[in-house]
Amino acid sequence: MEKSVTGNFVLILLSMMFALSVSAQQSDSLRFSAFDDKLQEYVAAIETAGPDVQKEECDFLISTASDSLVRQHIALKLYEHYLTSKVMGSEAVAIHILDRWFFTREISMPDEIALVNARVYADFNRQSLIGEKAPALDVEDISGQQLSLYATPAGRYSVLYFYDTDCSKCRVETVLLNALLSENDYPVDLYAFYVGNDYDAWARYASGRMDVSSAVHVWDPQVDSDFQRKYGVLQTPRMFLVRPDGTIVGRGLDSQALGQMLNILFSEKKLEYGSDEAFALFDSMFSGSPVTRDDVAGVADDIAAATLAKGDTVMFRQLTGDYLYYLAGKTGQ
Repeated sequence: MEKSVTGNFVLILLSMMFALSVSAQQSDSLRFSAFDDKLQEYVAAIETAGPDVQKEECDFLISTASDSLVRQHIALKLYEHYLTSKVMGSEAVAIHILDRWFFTREISMPDEIALVNARVYADFNRQSLIGEKAPALDVEDISGQQLSLYATPAGRYSVLYFYDTDCSKCRVETVLLNALLSENDYPVDLYAFYVGNDYDAWARYASGRMDVSSAVHVWDPQVDSDFQRKYGVLQTPRMFLVRPDGTIVGRGLDSQALGQMLNILFSEKKLEYGSDEAFALFDSMFSGSPVTRDDVAGVADDIAAATLAKGDTVMFRQLTGDYLYYLAGKTGQ
């Protein structure tokens, strides 16, 4: 992360920390209000920097506070932010703050109940963080055969989908997942993991709702595999994407997010640039007056605004590739 991007935030936060330390004996919680607003701006500014940078920045801010109450306040705010963040990978930062500051007792949790809850959260999430090897699971398939998932690299991408037959959200997610994998020829394996213990209900669900032909249906009714703790399955649905080497690259996914990731991973082989339709589109955009550099740059900006700004990276690459092909053919004209 470029320090110039966040340097002003750091200076402001440090000065505000000093002011808070001076008034630390005050009981008025409003004294933290302005600081919390600026802290929120800061974590938003480093949101795309990645967990490793975010961990370093959190440690720096926490360690810089000289007053114990201010330090505790900062650590709790940062922990709560990454605990509740919707950004994939934020769990790693939350667990780092717990390991580095709270579990070492350098900073105290508000009470023992909060500390116990934090330990449960860390214990049920640390094994399935992005970048970690997918924990092995000894399970049984629907025909009664024993399987060991992720004991060795699978050689293909795989989706691990935890669901329950009585879960209304799972029923919706199952429909979306079926559509995604059935309508696209992704080279991935689907492990559909039933978390309950009713075989008849499972069999009906697997045959009636999970109509992905390549799905491998598994369960562990005795919970011998410890799947709940290994993958943080405290509620369903729960979905992971695992690389061929067994590394977790997506967690807490829904079908839409999974589709975006799979498109990024596999779309390179499908994209073809320079179609007649694309050339006709750009011809129409540049018809009329002579084309200037600003016109060329403006179209590029329009493509980014209509695709990349909305998270559609596949369409962005498609249109950008078409555009470069088009411009290459117009060189010298």
